[in-house]
Amino acid sequence: MGLVGRNGVGKTTLVNSVMGIVRPTQGTISVFGQETTPWPTHKIAKFGVRVVPQGRRLFPTVSVREHLSIAAQGNSGKRAHEWVYARFPALKERAAAAARTLSGGEQSQLAIARAVIAEPRLILMDEPTEGLAPLMVAEVGRLIRLLREEGTSILLVEQNLKFSLDVCDEVAVMSRGQIVHREKVADITDRSRFIDRFMGVEVGH
Repeated sequence: MGLVGRNGVGKTTLVNSVMGIVRPTQGTISVFGQETTPWPTHKIAKFGVRVVPQGRRLFPTVSVREHLSIAAQGNSGKRAHEWVYARFPALKERAAAAARTLSGGEQSQLAIARAVIAEPRLILMDEPTEGLAPLMVAEVGRLIRLLREEGTSILLVEQNLKFSLDVCDEVAVMSRGQIVHREKVADITDRSRFIDRFMGVEVGH
């Protein structure tokens, strides 16, 4: 599921609300049919929700291997380091490197891998392509498609509408804190027209 919209419309607030970081003033939040509105963040994480935060928020001096070991604590063991390295080969080559020495693309991969190794049912990705070169954006897209094929649910928050259409099954457009349009990607017959209509436009105002 892709959530797209301009800066400041409420996309990151939505992600933080789902994770219990921000408390809603009204309404409820449900994950896989379970209301999680009053739950603390650690309980939501234990329920199977992980976030790839905007800006990646890695520990600068901690190695790739150590990031994965910390994130894997408490998982079933199905996704061990080698499972991750098979899907993120660049990280295997840099396993001993500190996060601060990684390229932007490698840092994005590590942020995603850190979430994936915890074996979540749902991953919230907040602007994972921000600041990346086109080649790295394509690589992140490949990883998202792979996770989708392996059965992981993903909420992708993006400003890049074209990227969202390339990797998502469905997209929702947010404006001023509200969903103003929602459509399955397979039902969009003219992507160029769809992008022209919604990209950079404050819909409904």
